[in-house]
Amino acid sequence: MAYWSGGTNTNGSWSWDDSTEICTNNSCTNLYSNWFGQNPNNDFQSALSILMVNDICSSKTNYSHLLGTWQDEALDKKMNFICLKHVCKIFNPCQNGGLCNEHADGFSYNCLCLDGYFGINCTTDACSTNHTCTSDEECIFNPSFRNYTCIVPDYSGGDITPDPCSSEPCLFDGTCQSNGSDGHKCLCKNGTYGTNCNIVSFLGGSELSFYNEKMLNYQDAQHYCTERNSTLLMIKNETIQQSVNQLLTNIGPMIPCQNATWQMIYWIGGDNLTGSWLWNDGTEICLSNNCSGTYGNWFGSNPNGHCSQFALQMYKVDSICGNNNFTNLLGKWSDMEMNKSRNFICIKDGCTVSNPCKTGKTCIASEDGLSYNCSCPLGFTGTNCSLGPCSSSPCPNGTLCSAIGSLHECKCPEGYYGESCEKKTQKVALDPAWIAVIVLGACLFFVLLGIFVYAFKNRSKPTNDTCDQKETIKMSSISKMPQNLNSTKVSVANLLPYYYEMTNNNFNKLYRQFKKLDENEPQFSRKCSEISSIAEYASVPMSRTPNQPVQSIDLSYVDGYKMMNEYLVCSHIDKQCVEKFWDTIWNSNCKVVVLLSDELENRKMKFWPVHGEFKQLQQLTVECISETDHASYSVRILKLSMVENPTVTKAVTMLHFNWWQGPECPNSTSDFLAFYCKYIEVYRTVFDSSTTVICSDGCGRSGVFVCLDFLLTSIKYSNYLNVAETVKLLRRQRYGLVANARQYIFLHKLLVEFHCLGKTDFPKLKIATRMKELQLKSSNGVTGYETEFNKLDLIKPIHTSQGVAQLDENKSKNRIDAVLPYDKHLLQMPQEHPKSLFYYNASLFQNVKEGGSVIVAQYPYPEVVEDFWSLVSVCDVNLIVLLCGKEPCMHGVPDYWPRSAGQTTRYGKLSVSFNKQIPVNPSCVQRKFNIGSDKPSIVQLHFINWNEHNVPGSCESFWEFIQTVQRIHTNRGGTLLVQCSDGSNRCGLFLAALKLVQTAQSRTGNVDIFRTVKDLRDVRPGMVSSKRQYRFLHRFFISCLLETTC
Repeated sequence: MAYWSGGTNTNGSWSWDDSTEICTNNSCTNLYSNWFGQNPNNDFQSALSILMVNDICSSKTNYSHLLGTWQDEALDKKMNFICLKHVCKIFNPCQNGGLCNEHADGFSYNCLCLDGYFGINCTTDACSTNHTCTSDEECIFNPSFRNYTCIVPDYSGGDITPDPCSSEPCLFDGTCQSNGSDGHKCLCKNGTYGTNCNIVSFLGGSELSFYNEKMLNYQDAQHYCTERNSTLLMIKNETIQQSVNQLLTNIGPMIPCQNATWQMIYWIGGDNLTGSWLWNDGTEICLSNNCSGTYGNWFGSNPNGHCSQFALQMYKVDSICGNNNFTNLLGKWSDMEMNKSRNFICIKDGCTVSNPCKTGKTCIASEDGLSYNCSCPLGFTGTNCSLGPCSSSPCPNGTLCSAIGSLHECKCPEGYYGESCEKKTQKVALDPAWIAVIVLGACLFFVLLGIFVYAFKNRSKPTNDTCDQKETIKMSSISKMPQNLNSTKVSVANLLPYYYEMTNNNFNKLYRQFKKLDENEPQFSRKCSEISSIAEYASVPMSRTPNQPVQSIDLSYVDGYKMMNEYLVCSHIDKQCVEKFWDTIWNSNCKVVVLLSDELENRKMKFWPVHGEFKQLQQLTVECISETDHASYSVRILKLSMVENPTVTKAVTMLHFNWWQGPECPNSTSDFLAFYCKYIEVYRTVFDSSTTVICSDGCGRSGVFVCLDFLLTSIKYSNYLNVAETVKLLRRQRYGLVANARQYIFLHKLLVEFHCLGKTDFPKLKIATRMKELQLKSSNGVTGYETEFNKLDLIKPIHTSQGVAQLDENKSKNRIDAVLPYDKHLLQMPQEHPKSLFYYNASLFQNVKEGGSVIVAQYPYPEVVEDFWSLVSVCDVNLIVLLCGKEPCMHGVPDYWPRSAGQTTRYGKLSVSFNKQIPVNPSCVQRKFNIGSDKPSIVQLHFINWNEHNVPGSCESFWEFIQTVQRIHTNRGGTLLVQCSDGSNRCGLFLAALKLVQTAQSRTGNVDIFRTVKDLRDVRPGMVSSKRQYRFLHRFFISCLLETTC
């Protein structure tokens, strides 16, 4: 007979759910109440209910006129209830981009209108109520820039075309030529160029574009710059500020003062969107004008805005007319709400303007665009890589110098020889007697050589040429390396330059090096690696009756760098060999088993028991007493005990890496290195133990692991390493270790990343300490964030070919040339015409924890909408995550779905139905689509609290959105498709944040934000592209752990 309402008394006082007070006596002056009788009666732990009947059938007469009155009830009582959804959540009543602001009462609202719009629902433009046009002029409103123009109509009813030069559009003393109705043309001076002479060369080869004719809000200005391969100008030191001030002085006729209007201010690239003032590259903005190491140029008491929706603006005039408090303004900064319209300045870095790096080498621009570095290959130096191996004129005497990679070669003229042609040939006349002696000596040499060869071929052969003898080809000491060791030897200090040199030109040098290894490989039969018995090390050997068969295992001993027989390398254990394998483990010194196989191989044959179970053998019992799952591997503790005497036991740790399929290599070096680090951690607890390494054939994957451990152990005792000769040495003990060139390259990448990138993971609960460490600055003023972020580009992915995306027929399908999918991770889709290759700018991410495959794609142009829906249909996409601000997501590009719910649109051969749209919360909209009638519906989750090249509006809303994605994806399954305008920037941040949420939700493991981002970049370029986004991930992870706002 009552409904729950939104008021409670849980701490001794009554309040509504918005924390405002509830009157408890029906006689409050400023508060409303409607209690029945003597209610409320309960002191605490009660809630407010509304009676839904007018009277109660009873002999009591005082239970009438009840309808709508209040009473209190215990919180745990079950009753009906009434929910209120605010109008802002049902639909947005605010037009023209206005923001709906809910009031605490739940019923009323007000609209925060964009510049140029007014009225209760932002339906009135400036021309209707707020303009300065005279009575002789007509006000024309421009919705694109949210401003207006005053036009003088002629007497015939037409318009008099205004002089396009009257507004002095040409900057920096440019001359304006009027073309009547066709606009104007600017004749530029002093090296400026552009439509309005608004582009000027700037520091570090960059160029500035001053947009005095455009008025945009802060985020639209950012987007406008990005569309032109630029960014908003960042002013991070006094030199930049003085250079900008000089340009502002010369930009046009200086007016002594201006009225206080938006026409006197530029947006520049800084804001407090994350709660602290940062430049768009994530570096700190000084708030006091006298910071050490950072720069500030604020006017007066600015910044004044304390909310996280303010951005940085810069004055372009010296004073405001009639206000003595606003003088000396030129170049000064103030803070302003982001939704205000301003002029703006874009900067294009020197690498984009014109690649200054000679011979086409990689140009790396700084985040602020004001400097650059050339990534010079080995042998080239200088600011622009202009100094090569021949630049120092190493070849004298007018000799021609030729550069060969990082080396030089002198082509000596006749009469000179030597490395630098520094030696002169001297002709010597030989005596005829000496000539005769030389000829006789040569004849004698060839006779003796023939006798030796004949004797060698007819030497006596061993009588027992068994496989076991071939298997014993081992070095008695690890110091007996092959004689040509120095040919591929490299010092640890030069490991990174060596890697650059070897991987240049698509890894050709490493391919050739591996081919030579294969040519020199001894062609033993694979049966030669089989053994039927192993030396027993255990103190309690196994006994076996004569009638029991002895099974053969494909297993070989391999020496480590400091320990003989350190590895037992083995192929996968067949069913009939399980007994023999565990007997071997029992009787050997092995306490660690490394298993390298994927889930499919595991299903074929599990030779180990699962957690809580045991495997009963003839002589042994094998029990799994614990199992811990990490992101890409598992750790099992196994207990072996004798059947005859169960008190005699042996503990074995099994480390199982399950993300490596066959001869291919994992997409992520990070997962494998994390697995290897866990192995080192375990191995330290079982010192002097041997390690059994298992994969399907006991060669490829096992070889990579053994070689990696061998080499990383060697650099602890030596300043040099030699990958090629190490592989050759270990292959003499086990045929075919490191089976193909792809694994050989992967081994090099593991080595250089382990040595050069260092340890970047940390315990989850130490995130606050980690952030404090990254905020510290080095002696050169660089923060730990910047140092770590710059390391992301230190070692490039293995697979970087983008040939398909660069085909002539595909170039028009790419939004940004800098974001092209790697061929290795392109989507493979069946085609009607086998000779045609389907292409869409998207990348496939596999082995994503808790959910299978993920596709990352750019927002489709109208010309490729059919391709996009084909991709969704063929790849079984059930959930689309759309990351952009309020629609449309791309300026000038319409949505790729039907215009309204209930409508069906045909895209080529596909019919797409738009079923419905549901606002999940203020930051998320859910839409449902169907392709045809025989496929499940497709859910799209649109996160609207995020503008391009920024970070999400709040950690709280982003956290809620990711939880929604997880919940729906878990329920629906299938492939997840993530898209933003270019398919990289925001997509990368989302996937990194999703991985961090999964880490926060897991009970084990450290967090590694650096490696998380690096793995994404190895699959698709441009993922998490700014230091600001990188810093945001750290802040976001704290909110994941605390499940609260940051």
